[in-house]
Amino acid sequence: MRGIGLIEVVLASSLAMVVGVLLISLMVNNTGVFYKETSKVGLGLSANDALSSIRSDIKLSLRVLPSYTNDGNTYFSNSSGIVLQLASVNSTGVISDTFDHIVYFRASDKIYYKLFPGEGSNRSSINQILTSFVDTLTFQYFDSNGLEVTPATASLVKVSLKLAQIAGGKSETRVATTEASLRND
Repeated sequence: MRGIGLIEVVLASSLAMVVGVLLISLMVNNTGVFYKETSKVGLGLSANDALSSIRSDIKLSLRVLPSYTNDGNTYFSNSSGIVLQLASVNSTGVISDTFDHIVYFRASDKIYYKLFPGEGSNRSSINQILTSFVDTLTFQYFDSNGLEVTPATASLVKVSLKLAQIAGGKSETRVATTEASLRND
């Protein structure tokens, strides 16, 4: 009976090594593709969630305020931020002459969302980061005829958002827009 020779062992080892290198290369490439695709989906979901929240609050708002000051901080409605005024509510309904204020603004690569409840309002104070990886956030203010106006006279707001992230060595971006009319009642 004859055993396995040195040549057969070297060939089998070489073949196993080549297959191993190919498998590792395939795994590394697929991991990069997976990370890149996951990043795309994450950016898309973040953009949609952020715009959905902003749009919903615009639709609930009575008006856009030029500015709002709370705890020594002043927030402005301009092309990169918005201050919304909502009627305050409690368990019996709308509280007359009392308002809640919502502020959205970009700082660094994040969108911040703040809610300042009025006296007696059922709404709770909120201070949170709405989303990250923000490249641009733009607010445009329009009247009912579609003409661009100052924030204080707006009845419709258009919001554009661009998120950007480096994934797999390449920049991934997502751009989304929405518009909403103010309640104005």
